Amino acid sequence: MVEHSVVPAVRAWPDVGRIELAFGEKPAAGLTRVAFTSAVRLDLVGDRLISVNVLHVPELLWDATGPVPSIVNDSGWLWITLGEGTRATRRWSGSAEAEFVLEGARLVSVSLETDGSYLR
Repeated sequence: MVEHSVVPAVRAWPDVGRIELAFGEKPAAGLTRVAFTSAVRLDLVGDRLISVNVLHVPELLWDATGPVPSIVNDSGWLWITLGEGTRATRRWSGSAEAEFVLEGARLVSVSLETDGSYLR
């Protein structure tokens, strides 16, 4: 597992292609889980993830917000930047199984399952 100290907390398991973004503590109750498949784009510097673009989010997520000031949600496309002032040295595009967890409209976590090739 690779961990990066950024907000949100980012955890990655490159051997299985799993990425998790956690936006603070998970509440104990009242969560909505939304699972879907989407095209994604990951921007990296070395093996450090600096942004996540989920290109086809369901309408239920169009109003999702989060504690990170750099979440852009544009009617079907969600962009989460994980670092400021850093330009990507590498970009990966592919398909991912996504799971978004919300408390109301607040984004609690995002999990992505890719084929793992983003770190190759």
